[in-house]
Amino acid sequence: ALGERALDDVTHAVESLVSACAPVHSGRPTTIDVMVDLGNGRRLTGTIGGVHGNVIGRSIFSKLSAKHRITAWIQLLAVAASGRDEGWQAVTTGRGRGRMPAWRSTMIAPGNAHDLLLQLVDLRDRGLGAVLPLTTGAAAAYAEQRARGGSIDMALESAGNEFGGKFGDGKDRHVQYLYGSGVGFGELTAAEPLADERTWFDDPTRFGVLSRRLWAPLLAAEKQGRP
Repeated sequence: ALGERALDDVTHAVESLVSACAPVHSGRPTTIDVMVDLGNGRRLTGTIGGVHGNVIGRSIFSKLSAKHRITAWIQLLAVAASGRDEGWQAVTTGRGRGRMPAWRSTMIAPGNAHDLLLQLVDLRDRGLGAVLPLTTGAAAAYAEQRARGGSIDMALESAGNEFGGKFGDGKDRHVQYLYGSGVGFGELTAAEPLADERTWFDDPTRFGVLSRRLWAPLLAAEKQGRP
């Protein structure tokens, strides 16, 4: 009986998610090849699938998380920056938290997609030179709190809770590989911003400035809610 109840719960979750995603994935999906000139002899090239009209659609059975949203954002910027002026959107649907059967992130391509893509490339370049005090989930929690008008202390608390949670960034094996096993959130917030980074935001920690650099443009273009 216990197994049947668990199976019923999973079946209901899948059916609810499929129903919510059906309008987005109507028709046969297509793929798009992108090529973006990044300057200094560099180009971004790749193929993006799951395209329905002007929508980059993705559906996942796991809970919608920061990593899914940042992936959708990068794909959206790449398509928009490649010269396709078609009012592009990225729609990502996953399971919701608690009793929410489904939760959706909808992003509208900004007019300065190329500039924002270059900002992400710059963050990548900095990360190739030295390990950045930045992890996906904690950075999102920090930036979201600041975007809502929360104080620096409130944002750090939210980020710390996300980092140290049962399934938080601190438990991620990739994070542990980079920062060491047992890394604490305080180690990410110890450094101050570099000189040029201080012009981006006035947060006192490098973690805070980098978090907002990564997430603030996404949050400005995104709406979340039930499908």
